[in-house]
Amino acid sequence: MRALASCLSTFRNQFKQQLQLSDPPYTQHTQHLSARTSMTATGTTPTRRNGRPRERVRRTRTRPNKTKTRRWQTLARKRGIQRWSSLISAKSSRLAKTHGMRQFLGERCWGDFVKHATTHYREVFLQAFTPQDGVLCCKGPLESICGSICACPQSFRVDVRQLASSNTLQRDIATNRLKLLHVDHTYDVQHICDTWKSLSTPSPPRWDYGVCANKLCHLLFGIKPVDGQACLTFRCAVLSLNNQHPCHHVARPHYDHTLQASQLQ
Repeated sequence: MRALASCLSTFRNQFKQQLQLSDPPYTQHTQHLSARTSMTATGTTPTRRNGRPRERVRRTRTRPNKTKTRRWQTLARKRGIQRWSSLISAKSSRLAKTHGMRQFLGERCWGDFVKHATTHYREVFLQAFTPQDGVLCCKGPLESICGSICACPQSFRVDVRQLASSNTLQRDIATNRLKLLHVDHTYDVQHICDTWKSLSTPSPPRWDYGVCANKLCHLLFGIKPVDGQACLTFRCAVLSLNNQHPCHHVARPHYDHTLQASQLQ
């Protein structure tokens, strides 16, 4: 026991001597900071612990160059989303409920049809509401109304940039004028759906059974011209002067534009 106690005492004394010889941790840290400060002040390059010089390079974070969407574009696109929803994506949309295509196709085929239209036609449809110059113009009545291609008699246009105006009056005017600018089909939607039903069968195995998917969707959603022809066009629903009809008369079907079955096959 005495030998063990003497060994412990000797070890304790040696440990105390080592602590006294070495600097405390906080002292070493303080010395390191003072050394770095002196190097910076004198203009010398700081060195690493291994003795190699440390290059002081200022790194700048590079951010991706994203095109900022202006507020009027967001608001105009929102109006386009509302039009698209009322045409197809809503549960009580025109195609689903008014024209009975959801019941005719069945839930599975109707879902596939909505997915196909959303994937291939929705974005182009929404982009039509945000032109580069910020102005939407009426394209004039159909050829059958005036006998030839003619412009809008009122030169109706909507400056959609005013949707984000700080002036309440200008914002309200732009909103109301945009409501009067309809997305008009060359062929009546009811006429397209009736032709589609005549070529297909209730609850078909697939939604494009008996018809050509591209031709059908272009007639319903083709706002981008194909072979020089766009099937959806902006037309105003404003009553013209001098007993003239508006470019788009909601209660007047396009009787002179009859769709042939071959145009869907």
